[in-house]
Amino acid sequence: MQALPQNIEMNVQTCMESSDSPGMLPPPPGTFVDREELIQHVGEFAVSQGYVVTIKQSKRDRVVVLGCDRGGVYRNRRKTVDESSAEHTRKRKTGSRLTNCPFEAVGKKDDGLWVLTIRNGTHNHEPLSDISEHPSARRFTEREVLLIKEMTDAGLRPRQILKRLRQSNPDLLSTPKHVYNVKAKIRQGNVTVRNFKSLRPQKSAVSNDYPASNPSSRQRDPLRVPNLIGGRFVDSQSFASIDVINPATQHIVSHVPLTTSEEFKAAVFSAKRAFTPWRNTPIMNRQRIMFKFQELIRRDIDKLAMCITTEHGKALKDAYGDILRGLEVVEHACGMATLQMGEFVSNITNGIDTYSTREPLGVCAGICPFEFPAMIPLWMFPVAVTCGNTFVLKPSEKDPGVSLMLAELAIEAGLPNGVLNIVHGTNDIVNAICDDDNIRAISFVGPSRSGRIPSSIPFVHSLFFLVDLLTMSESVETTATSDAPVTESVVAVQLGDLQNIQAAYRLNGNNYLKWSQLVWTFLKGRGKLSHLLGMGPSKDDPKFAAWDEQDSMVMSWLWNSMLPEISDTCMFLGSAKEIWDAI
Repeated sequence: MQALPQNIEMNVQTCMESSDSPGMLPPPPGTFVDREELIQHVGEFAVSQGYVVTIKQSKRDRVVVLGCDRGGVYRNRRKTVDESSAEHTRKRKTGSRLTNCPFEAVGKKDDGLWVLTIRNGTHNHEPLSDISEHPSARRFTEREVLLIKEMTDAGLRPRQILKRLRQSNPDLLSTPKHVYNVKAKIRQGNVTVRNFKSLRPQKSAVSNDYPASNPSSRQRDPLRVPNLIGGRFVDSQSFASIDVINPATQHIVSHVPLTTSEEFKAAVFSAKRAFTPWRNTPIMNRQRIMFKFQELIRRDIDKLAMCITTEHGKALKDAYGDILRGLEVVEHACGMATLQMGEFVSNITNGIDTYSTREPLGVCAGICPFEFPAMIPLWMFPVAVTCGNTFVLKPSEKDPGVSLMLAELAIEAGLPNGVLNIVHGTNDIVNAICDDDNIRAISFVGPSRSGRIPSSIPFVHSLFFLVDLLTMSESVETTATSDAPVTESVVAVQLGDLQNIQAAYRLNGNNYLKWSQLVWTFLKGRGKLSHLLGMGPSKDDPKFAAWDEQDSMVMSWLWNSMLPEISDTCMFLGSAKEIWDAI
């Protein structure tokens, strides 16, 4: 989220002062990364003030209108009767909670971000004394929905399910009716995490201790990145983790656990168990999932690009390019029905015909680098799974968020449980992948120093090994088996050698001359001064792609050399020269 302009803060204060209910303040406006974050912000603030918001109107990719759940009026749908009759004189209690509450908040998408404004911040009713009185408190949590699904598959009845849920949560207010509703959604195939983002606050709603200031000052706890094993996102039991740092702000984005050996074996076992039914799935069905997958990627491309920019530091334009390059491979996989055809030659000699078929290998694995968090995973698992293989993916521990989002989209597209699994870690997981006898093929992408890791491991089983050695200057692709060494690449100077500027020399608005001299001298010494001058090769030059990738890294380094208040002003510029000229 970004800082609020001063005039918006004044509007917030005006709305607060004009509220009919002094204990119910409107949520502060702000800018949010996506629609879900905006809705979550409004919902959490509303609960702290004693009211609940609902979605009144929504155009998913453009606007969402949120209102108080007590908005609107009760409409008597009973037939009209004679005014002189006794029935007319009898007053009927409607039981309606609707009071035509005028509260309304609007979120609109503007230049890739969602902006929240308060159209009407007033209420005409009293706040709830306890949020548990509200019907939303009877909703199930995501974990409870998954448990209901498992117990339903096991043949338990709704009352038995509810009894077991109350053993772990005695405060559960749900009834068998709510269990029946969830079971109906299970039968319809509508059970996803997105459909059950429930709201069950545990504290009184009247307390106004929620920060009523700029929402950007509200620091959320960093997320612990889960593993994907057997179609479920599960938290790792490992106590060791690696912080994912936003290179522009130096804030912690998430914690990546170092997957344990048992969890890795569980992921491989899940992939192995899913292989037989998946390979027997008709190729047209597998191909149809890829068609849906590429459609979902296009739908959520804004979220994917923002995630890349947040974790990796790429400019938003480059993040879109990262995704689109990988999307080309997904589209290629959509034609697997013809690509997987074999060959047939009749009567090659007297009475002999020859034919060849293409068959899936089994469990495959992929090891991804830091540089292209979306493109490389999309190079790997879509083609592998469409051919009938199952896959274990290890994304880079520095930017794993996009891989998890892609996996979620693949599951939403219809990929069965266990076909795609994700584990996290460093060299230990890489070694475990190479040592596992159940993994029949590995796709590996990374710098040359990492490319030598697998070649040093003795292969005692038949293994197909594909290595893509990517550097900032060239790409080398080799294929090796147990008796063929991996070819080493000639590596140019990489921008990974750019060191962070010490905090004392970061641009703070008062030290431009010292900062600019340091940046100029440092990049000149690294041979990267052409990026500040904009003197790169033309777009028609074959060397432009490598130079453009280096320019993205220089942009990220420049942002990291400034305080967040300054880097935010040039976050959406398209080149290092534009940033240099703007500053």
